[in-house]
Amino acid sequence: MVRDIVYIHKEGGFEICNWNSNSVVVLDSIPKETLGTVAVSLKMGQQCEGERTLGLIWFPAKDELGFDLSFKRIPEYVVNGAQVPTKRVMLRVIMSIYDIFGFLSPFTIQGKIMLQNLWRSNIGWDDEIPNSIFNKWKTWIDLLKEMSNVRIPRCYLSPLGASETGDRMATDTADIVAGQCSPAPRGPPTTAQPATASTRLTGSYETARATSATKYNNTQLHVFCDASTKAMCAVAYWRWTCNGNVFVAFIASKCRVAPVKPLTVPRLELQAALLAARLADTIVKEHKLSVLQRLFWSDSTTVLHWINNDARNYKTFVANRLGEIDEVTSSKEWRYVPTELNVADIATRETYDDAIFKSVWLGGPYVSA
Repeated sequence: MVRDIVYIHKEGGFEICNWNSNSVVVLDSIPKETLGTVAVSLKMGQQCEGERTLGLIWFPAKDELGFDLSFKRIPEYVVNGAQVPTKRVMLRVIMSIYDIFGFLSPFTIQGKIMLQNLWRSNIGWDDEIPNSIFNKWKTWIDLLKEMSNVRIPRCYLSPLGASETGDRMATDTADIVAGQCSPAPRGPPTTAQPATASTRLTGSYETARATSATKYNNTQLHVFCDASTKAMCAVAYWRWTCNGNVFVAFIASKCRVAPVKPLTVPRLELQAALLAARLADTIVKEHKLSVLQRLFWSDSTTVLHWINNDARNYKTFVANRLGEIDEVTSSKEWRYVPTELNVADIATRETYDDAIFKSVWLGGPYVSA
């Protein structure tokens, strides 16, 4: 591919420079004078910094992605939390975080919730924010600095990009606490029934690295959704098996703050389910992987009941959203998950937990074979 790119550009009179790769073999095949600074350091075995790539920072030595949180255009005293910011500056900081795949959603949603609360206070753009919000702002800014240390494997179907379940989790069925939602009869929402062996979900797992010989079989797409009075979220994971082991990898998430106009929790949960349906549809269209099965997980029995019934039975708000969900998903793909095991719940809270973010959110839930 390198040779083809070089040849095509030479035909037009252009010379491609600043090449970089996570493979020393590839770098050896490229003339040294056309390599980038980071590539030269990597090739010589020296410690190298990250390189900006599509709004993120790529660390080729470990093939990981990071986030640029330097905020060069924002005064240092604002980033350090030493001075009360204005509404305008607060918006600039929050919207400067580039996270198109939603890796940092449990963190960034906190800033957006603060911004919405500030909007409700009706202060001017150049007025300082109230002390009640400033105290939360300082805590959020302190956590923001730590986000620059977060590293995400560039390839989720790679030795570094997946988490493997431990043997104990694969054999101990006593820990299985999830359920399955079957088509519900018309009437009040029904209680979800216990899950079958193919849809089991547990709350924790032990992590291990895959090997270069890992084969990705029976690839499934699992999408979790949840909502609160503050925010709604959908988050997706790949799940595949290899030699009896189960691997899970984060794909992407979508989060939204709840509308300013109050909605009931079931309607917010329905909005989250719609987010999940749209996210899954986009993921399947944009990947060349063969997906064996899609599963959608929600902790709202009301929403699951709506999905399993005719959309025409409901009023406009519910019917319109059910109609779109029905277009891109099947009611048989929807399952029930207890709130304590719903990964999407992490990004709907007003509080941020760093340990849960790094272990469960990025590592993914355990879905047994």
